[in-house]
Amino acid sequence: MCKFLFILISFTYVIGAQATQLDDSLCLESKNTQKNDSNTFSVAARYSPPFIDQTEGPIVDYQGLSWELWTHIKKRLQQNHPSLNIVIKCLAFEDGVLALESGTIDMVISPLTITQQREQLFDFSHQYMNSSLVYAYKKPDSEFNFTAAYSTLTSSLNLDRFLILAGIFISLCAGLFYATYKNLEDYQIADLKQRTWFGRFIHIVVNSILNTSGIRKDVFAFTKTSLQFFSIVILIFGITLSASFFSMLTAALTQSISVNNDINKEDTLNKTMITMKGSTAHKFLLQTCLDQDKSNQSTHEILENCTKTQSMYSSIELADNWLDVLTMLDTMPKSVVIGDWAQLQYLSRNYFPDKLIVQDITLMFEPYGFGLKNNLVYRDEINQYLMEYLRHPAWTSAMEKKFGEGSF
Repeated sequence: MCKFLFILISFTYVIGAQATQLDDSLCLESKNTQKNDSNTFSVAARYSPPFIDQTEGPIVDYQGLSWELWTHIKKRLQQNHPSLNIVIKCLAFEDGVLALESGTIDMVISPLTITQQREQLFDFSHQYMNSSLVYAYKKPDSEFNFTAAYSTLTSSLNLDRFLILAGIFISLCAGLFYATYKNLEDYQIADLKQRTWFGRFIHIVVNSILNTSGIRKDVFAFTKTSLQFFSIVILIFGITLSASFFSMLTAALTQSISVNNDINKEDTLNKTMITMKGSTAHKFLLQTCLDQDKSNQSTHEILENCTKTQSMYSSIELADNWLDVLTMLDTMPKSVVIGDWAQLQYLSRNYFPDKLIVQDITLMFEPYGFGLKNNLVYRDEINQYLMEYLRHPAWTSAMEKKFGEGSF
């Protein structure tokens, strides 16, 4: 009985755990896996939702955007080449790129950014999607941003300007206080003379501040016309100053609540940067270190120092896939992710709802294509079948299902 419970609990744990790599049973899609140079067509795939994923349940199979494209291409290839032996291999990102460079694999169907550097090493299919390089970060715990409020106030009201306004306001208060104190017989407060000197002092100070700021308007508390005119002039100046100050305060409060939390390159300084190993985002970070470093170090030394947290970032953490990258972001304080918008947006919405923010600000465009071995004989056919499916309404429907209507 105990053994049965142990097996049941273990099975439940495995089913409930989130896979971050493809099931081994999916890594060979051929009855005959023996290598045949003329008839074997090897395809590399890796876990990269929403492009390459696997279904849940007792029967495990592939799914995802890239898999839909590949399914159509595969069907058309096998129609024209019945003897073609197609083999699916599960390779990590860098392994797949190296296999394309060496020519030991024919095609990579996982998302792969078309770059000038890569085009010198292997071939690409037509572009099937355009994503971008963006930042992602943890959603702030509080909607009220005191830093933004302070920044708004200090930007519109520097110290010198504040001292000038405060001096004018105090001068107006002091003028009204003096006029009231020296003309108590003309001040229409019946019991004011019966109060102690301290009570009269407090009353006059408070009313001078309230009248100067416009909160109270006792301009006709005096019987003399000249004093009424004087208090009206002070009231006008005081209300103008108060209105200016409160408008700036309101703007600061509004900015702190509806603040745009988007970050830029300067905001990433001295923070932990997280990305996927070998990706274009990883190379972007290293290039940033190259641009920032002004020393006489060699390129190798700069890259080594940047990776070992000796440069502009507090550290650079790497993971094998984007889900692991976002998991690290969710658990690590003062960290920022740089990566592919399409994959980060999908994963954050489905696995970290209301916890992470993926920016829309583009750092660099990332056109996606299938990686192809140089001089691949099926290249033109693959491009033809790829364009067939991209023009089909099913592709638009699949994109909207993954990213939402109107996302592309």
